[in-house]
Amino acid sequence: MTTWTRATLFGERFTHRPVEEFFQRRGRVRWQRRNPYRKEPLEAVRAEIMSGRRWRYHHGIDGLAETSGFYRAHAGRVDSMLEMLDGALGAAGIDLPGASILDVAAAEGYAANHLIDRGATDVDVVELNEGNLQRIWQIRALQQQASIGRVGRLDVERADWARALGRTYDVVLALGIVYHMENPMLWLRNLYAATKSVAVVESDTPIYPRNARFRGYGVTYLHRDQVTLSANNVRYITEFRPDRQALAEMLLAAGFQRVDEVAPATVTPCRYFDDGENSMLIAFR
Repeated sequence: MTTWTRATLFGERFTHRPVEEFFQRRGRVRWQRRNPYRKEPLEAVRAEIMSGRRWRYHHGIDGLAETSGFYRAHAGRVDSMLEMLDGALGAAGIDLPGASILDVAAAEGYAANHLIDRGATDVDVVELNEGNLQRIWQIRALQQQASIGRVGRLDVERADWARALGRTYDVVLALGIVYHMENPMLWLRNLYAATKSVAVVESDTPIYPRNARFRGYGVTYLHRDQVTLSANNVRYITEFRPDRQALAEMLLAAGFQRVDEVAPATVTPCRYFDDGENSMLIAFR
């Protein structure tokens, strides 16, 4: 007889979440428009940025990539992803100045800020990690970026996270988030509900060469990971990660009519996209 226990599988690396947490109504996102760093001296903001650890992107700031613990491998992936994002929006015929955009689980805000720099005028951002929310504002203050759109804190594991937004968007960005979800099919239904026109989805999507024996040809596998909510507050999670075929089928099952794959970056190539470990997809409403 085989026995599994939480202690032997997870040890201390486990966070129990009662079902009520997923369905408890918490109201709409409390949006913030005004940058809390807007009155801070730029040198003070820069010093605070440079003293931070584990930055995931350089944001075009001189010296940031040389700071302690900079996540260089991820930064390279972001450069490729932003190039592919531009291609995806172009292929979808999106007029940036006229489109409403939501960046879900925006991390440090690199995608949203990139689109604002390209001329987007209506960009909202939601993120759970309090440190990332602070970094979004710091980067915008240092770069003296125009105050465009809103920033809010949202746990997108909520069963009704799309309802919490209070609006829908022409374009929704889901970059590096789907594979972190405990309930990816429900999550994609929320993505569909939040989207007016297209969703751009980037995710880990390994290709299994023998998965044709599964009906539908898609595979979803388990992965244990963690998400940092704030300093000294880490949630340990079990993710259900779909491969590329499964992700495309799940997007269609969620309501989208068509899914296109975005070609890998060429100006800033990245092996993760080149070898199929990661994919970017355009899902059309």
